[in-house]
Amino acid sequence: MSTICKTEALKAHSPASRGQTPSHPSLRDVQQIPDGTIHLIWDFSRSKEQEILMTTFRKEDVLAAHDEAATRVKTNRKLVSKGGAP
Repeated sequence: MSTICKTEALKAHSPASRGQTPSHPSLRDVQQIPDGTIHLIWDFSRSKEQEILMTTFRKEDVLAAHDEAATRVKTNRKLVSKGGAP
């Protein structure tokens, strides 16, 4: 699966696509490794929270698009970096 396809699949299952208000994430990098695990890293609220977050999941989690899969992705979320106040 190419990065473009993965990005489009993620956009299709984003909060905005489900009529929810997004928390202003900005997709930075996504990569799928040979075992099928997808690693996603993004910045969150650049001017306020100043966080860089990462999560891992599988293609099946994105395609499932149900609450259990979303919970699994959120549970895998980790803080990579936290900036200081401007």
